[in-house]
Amino acid sequence: MLPIFYRTFFPTHTMIRWLSYGRPIKNYLAYREFSFTLPGDAWVRYQSYASEADFRDALRQKVPHKIDIGPVYTVRPRDRHMYRPEACEARERELVFDIDMTDYDDVRTCCTGADMCDKCWIFMTAARDVLDDALRQDFGFKHILWVYSGRRGLHGWVCDHRARVLSADARGAVVSYLSVKLTSPAPGGSGTGGGAYGDMLARPGLRRAYRHLLHYFETALLASQGYLTDARWEATLATWLPHAPQCRAKLAAKFSQRSHSDPWDRWTLLRAAHEAGGMSGAAGETLSLPALIFFLLYPRLDAAVSRGVNHLLKSPFVVHPKTGKVCVPID
Repeated sequence: MLPIFYRTFFPTHTMIRWLSYGRPIKNYLAYREFSFTLPGDAWVRYQSYASEADFRDALRQKVPHKIDIGPVYTVRPRDRHMYRPEACEARERELVFDIDMTDYDDVRTCCTGADMCDKCWIFMTAARDVLDDALRQDFGFKHILWVYSGRRGLHGWVCDHRARVLSADARGAVVSYLSVKLTSPAPGGSGTGGGAYGDMLARPGLRRAYRHLLHYFETALLASQGYLTDARWEATLATWLPHAPQCRAKLAAKFSQRSHSDPWDRWTLLRAAHEAGGMSGAAGETLSLPALIFFLLYPRLDAAVSRGVNHLLKSPFVVHPKTGKVCVPID
């Protein structure tokens, strides 16, 4: 099937137009690294192509199981052996992001590991919206492509010229700005004390993020993950309020009443207890609802992917070798 896919469906022309950014191929795309994973898991790096026809012919001849896209180098990658090692440097690369659903295993109840269902997409959609908003509003980027990874994640490509020429240090600074220390309220975790999160919400970007995340929690996640259903609310309270037994007992008494059997009613009671200041523990620990919402839904980034100028990332439009699903862009 892959030969038919590359002959008939793979958008070679669109890919070349995208990665050329309006420049002559011989002056720009020819310096871009492509990596092919071939049958038998043979990994062939430092492929580069001088024309659209060359790229199309390579796809049809080699029929790669996977294509990864790397940086634009100072020399043509396939000719790198003709130069001193220090002459072959990565000089441009889209600012990329990788979000993997397995990083949410401690907060999703529907699936684990490589499994992913429609309910899992709430986490991905919330992460995408938060990052997209921050990249546009806080950094002024305009050209951002979001792509389903084909299995259990999401890839983001920031394609603005000033994003492509960022140094590794600058990329690290962007990742640091976008990162929030997510701390679990579970016993043995570092707690979700309200102070640090309260300070964070002084930042306009994180206030916007919180609005996004709260919306997704209340309109989709609360119901889809069943945190406060009859079967789960006791375990949920024990996880969310490990240090506040008195508050937990009061909420449990109300949650047990038939008049409060609906998960939304229970969430309303939880919010009311928080707003009344009744969710503190004996040792002074508190559950901050912003802290909880951030812990459940804030993007969990693979920082190493974003920092590296020479990092390879799976190409859009390829077929994932393990699922057979196409890595399609999403809006």
